[in-house]
Amino acid sequence: MPGLVLRALRWRAALSITVWTCAVVVCAGAALGPVFALAAAESGLQDVLRDAGARTGVRLQGDSGGSPQLTVEEAEQRLDTAAALPPLAHRPDRIGSLFLEARASAGPDLGSMNTRMLWRDGACALVRLDAGRCPDRPGEAIVSSRSAALPYGWKRGATLVVGSALDGASVSVRVVGVYTPRSASSPRWSGQPYFQVGVDSKGVPITDAVLVDRGTFDRLEPLPVAPDAVPAKPLVQEAVDLPLDVRSVRLADIGSLRSQVRALERSGGVDAFTVATSLRAVLAEAEQVRARIDVATALVVLQLCVLGWLVLHRVLVDAVDARSADIALAKLRGFDRTALLRFGLGEPVVLLLLAAPVGALLAVLVATRLADAVLLPGTPVRFTWVALLALVGAVAGGAAAVVQSAWSTLRRPVLEQWRRTRSSSGGSPAGLVADVLVAALAALAFVALRVAGPEAGALTLLGPGLLVCAAGFAGARLLPIVLRPAVPATAASRRIAVFLAVRQVVRRPAGLRLVALLTVAVGLAVFGVGGEVVAAQNRVTRAAAEIGATRVERVRFTPGQDVAGQVARADPDGRWAAAAASWLPFGGDVTDPVLAVDADRLAAVGAAAPGLPSAGRIAAVVHEGAAPSTAVRGRELAVRIRVADRVGGPAPQVVLALRGPDGVEVDVPTSTLRRGAAVYRAAVPCAQGCELIGLSWVGDVLAEGTVSGTALIDRLTVDGKAVATGFSTSGRWRSAIAQGDASDRVRPTAEGLLDLFRIGPGGTGGAVLADLPDPVPALVAGAGARSGRMLDVASPDGAAARLVVAGAAPVLPVVLDAGVVVDLRSFRAALPGFAVDAQWSVWLGPHAPADAVARLRHAGLVIDGEQSLAARNAELARQGPALALLLLAVCAVAGALLAMGGTAVSIAAAVRRRSYEAAALSTVGVRRGQVYRAAILEQLLLLGTAVVVGLPAGVLALVLALPAVPQSADDTPVPLAALPPATPLLLCAAVLVVLVGGTVLLSAGRVVRAGSSSRLREAEE
Repeated sequence: MPGLVLRALRWRAALSITVWTCAVVVCAGAALGPVFALAAAESGLQDVLRDAGARTGVRLQGDSGGSPQLTVEEAEQRLDTAAALPPLAHRPDRIGSLFLEARASAGPDLGSMNTRMLWRDGACALVRLDAGRCPDRPGEAIVSSRSAALPYGWKRGATLVVGSALDGASVSVRVVGVYTPRSASSPRWSGQPYFQVGVDSKGVPITDAVLVDRGTFDRLEPLPVAPDAVPAKPLVQEAVDLPLDVRSVRLADIGSLRSQVRALERSGGVDAFTVATSLRAVLAEAEQVRARIDVATALVVLQLCVLGWLVLHRVLVDAVDARSADIALAKLRGFDRTALLRFGLGEPVVLLLLAAPVGALLAVLVATRLADAVLLPGTPVRFTWVALLALVGAVAGGAAAVVQSAWSTLRRPVLEQWRRTRSSSGGSPAGLVADVLVAALAALAFVALRVAGPEAGALTLLGPGLLVCAAGFAGARLLPIVLRPAVPATAASRRIAVFLAVRQVVRRPAGLRLVALLTVAVGLAVFGVGGEVVAAQNRVTRAAAEIGATRVERVRFTPGQDVAGQVARADPDGRWAAAAASWLPFGGDVTDPVLAVDADRLAAVGAAAPGLPSAGRIAAVVHEGAAPSTAVRGRELAVRIRVADRVGGPAPQVVLALRGPDGVEVDVPTSTLRRGAAVYRAAVPCAQGCELIGLSWVGDVLAEGTVSGTALIDRLTVDGKAVATGFSTSGRWRSAIAQGDASDRVRPTAEGLLDLFRIGPGGTGGAVLADLPDPVPALVAGAGARSGRMLDVASPDGAAARLVVAGAAPVLPVVLDAGVVVDLRSFRAALPGFAVDAQWSVWLGPHAPADAVARLRHAGLVIDGEQSLAARNAELARQGPALALLLLAVCAVAGALLAMGGTAVSIAAAVRRRSYEAAALSTVGVRRGQVYRAAILEQLLLLGTAVVVGLPAGVLALVLALPAVPQSADDTPVPLAALPPATPLLLCAAVLVVLVGGTVLLSAGRVVRAGSSSRLREAEE
């Protein structure tokens, strides 16, 4: 028997290969779901763990009677205890630390700053030394480059007195180096606030940690006490951090990680530790990600498997039917029931069994390619027992289809099996009822999912399949009804091709079931391709809205630092970089985040996000009323003023108003305003660059009476070099806001800037450059913002600034639907104190050079991490809903190809029977061309119906179902596209039409070639 089966496979090689290919696709589809779902879940776990950062670590905080304050001896004991703990899986490192909150000073005349004195295992490996070396003996320390840049004397070689903020214990340390953290957000720092700057409630600066040698804590000396009192031992804090080796963690390790935390918590009280970790919440989030991926993948693969099983069933029915003559001959030769079953089922079962391992291998290969394309690099792809069960299920389903398809053929009488043609009824009423019921249930289920919307979660992925199923069954049943009137209409027609084709479709609707399946496959392919195109487009839009630029480099800010100026030095042409700062106000009318970005450069670097205002539009709104600044770089500034018609007295003092690199205003007094022409000089602190704000006339508060006159300002020089100030340019200058008893009327003239002034006792007037608007224009996100409304915003130092609503949009870059966008230069001039608490960054545009970061570092910026559109887009693409849509597209295309293959098998299996009909037509005088055209028209009516119905059904599913299908794991206010562009859909339709057209031409040609007149003289084989 095996030899007979093998000879039969060789005899029908083309048909056998096609059936085997369909079985391979079904098996691969069944195994692909579990294999890819596991890989996607592994990648999702890594994403969750990486995003969690230090939250995955475990912190063993030294404890004494419920207090974290320990003596140095107790702290050392805790470190030794932690070192003796047994090895922990996935936590190879134990990072011990000693620290205390402190105030340090380099001298009584230099002031002090709040800091932390810190010893930490391996700290020197996590910092870059800008000068000196790491401390390697007690009494040595290194300070951060930010601390060294402040005017408190924390330089290399200085001696700092570090005093505990808790008990006053102190120690002197010598600064032997200056450091910069390689990454302040590294999990190796365990998320601790070692690197922060700011100002406390008393106005004392807060700066980065002072890193010391471990033995320095032994030198702490308590505060002096009375001679007869026992001094208290200095108190410190101790902790041991156990960071997680994220890359080594797999899904199978989640249970052991939970057990590990429970074991540490049970032993913590005995060993005087408090165990702190957020790992449980992180692992729970990872399991939710896996559950979403598993459900979505299962639903997608289920649709492919059901479609594949139905196509395989149809293929096997046609394949077994093609062997009906062989089975009849076997009956005549006396095969018993068992032998007949082996003979009848041998070929398809062997093909199915041969397809299983190949399908498994194909599933692993496809999953590997998908993983390489969309998952994290290095994500493992494994064939697990779940995939094996799915493969067994697919084989079992195929075997059931084999048995069911062969059952009727094995039971038919021999004479019936040897008939060259076989009539076929139009289908039983039960079949019609079943089709109508399936279509109705599919439509109702789709409506239910459409009403539920995204709340239905992954179940919404069934919506498109249900809709196209309803369309497919309806189209298959309506085709004969639509064509039935054409039967009498063509009865006397001379168009033989139409006559024959119509009757073949109407009177022999056995192929309509395959037409329904092909319709479903075409509809799903259109939806899958269109859905993935929309999802990919929306991911790009969302990433652009959330990130703001092609790349965003985070900057470690030092108080007084001019980030915008450093960016300008790195990119003098303003083509690829812009400074930005994100800040949360401390009071006033604005409570949402404020995004301050360099509007002069925003148009060049901002990322385009459809549905949001363009970068150019945002820049124009927030920069309205601004003009180029007047730079002042030098040590002496001089201004020439001609005073006429001066009346009254005494004369006010001339004050030059400048803005330093840190945005803080600097007022430099000169001499009193004199009659006639005079040059007013002053030394200015602008060696590193300043911006000119204006000139002020400051009246004496003790004076009596007022002074008035005309001042003509015509020349300003820095270190003897003239500066272009636009004194004669209209709109370049305006009157200063009067303070007290003062007034000014400023206008440009050909000779210079003319000011008609009046100054009373204590009054202040003058002229200011109109380069910065006041109030600051703001673009507000969200609904309800009224144009022209004034908004107050306050900083931690108590200062406040005014904003004016210059425009509004539902969603803006970075702040999304809740926040404010302003021009960085205007906002910093109005509220300099915001800079200390802001999160600074540099936005890089698409034209940034390859060495952009190196140029920024060379300009003095400290880069501490990066975000990018590509990374955010890839992260969104790895979320469960996005992976499900991608898998749906892949499976839908595979299903369409499978249905096409099934169609080819069905046609090939019917060639023998149809060849007798073609031979008979040729014998009665029907030309070969007419028979060929009839065969083409028949296949076009069948397969063309699948395309004509399937394409609109797929588009309708896109319109109705796609808005309800979640495209990411979380909601977003970013406006997203609901439909794909026409080009991908037209391309998909063109490919499907070409495939159907090729199938039609090949099948028609095979029928005609096999229908020679000699066929009628053949004996039944």
